[in-house]
Amino acid sequence: MNLRYSKIYSIVLWLFFSQEVWAGQLAVIVHPDNTNQLSKAEISRIYLGKTKFFPNGSKAEPINQSVKSELKMIFDKSVLEKSASQINAYWARLLFTGKGKPPRTFNSDQAIINYVANNENAIGYINSDSVDLKVKVITMFNR
Repeated sequence: MNLRYSKIYSIVLWLFFSQEVWAGQLAVIVHPDNTNQLSKAEISRIYLGKTKFFPNGSKAEPINQSVKSELKMIFDKSVLEKSASQINAYWARLLFTGKGKPPRTFNSDQAIINYVANNENAIGYINSDSVDLKVKVITMFNR
């Protein structure tokens, strides 16, 4: 096999296996120009309104899936380590005291991708199968 076909074969295999690894995971995404690397704890703090900034000091705008989304329930449990009822009670308390409001919500992965791609401060999460080149994945979580 010549070198050219060997490289093509390698790329095809890599794409195939990388899709298998990413399939069905939750991808946390940011604008492509965002250079921040975030831990699970930092993502949680942003989504719970405990910080409004990325580690580099730029403003962070978290974007949620819709309340009825299965992906939101997975994110809440896996990343925030809270149930839907705990999240609802948490935000109700903050809203009542005027200390915060929950992240803006969108009804689809594509809507979140479009918003994040056009807003440098946005951070969102989508199904890894929906990831495209308009956004940058900063971390993945198993579903």
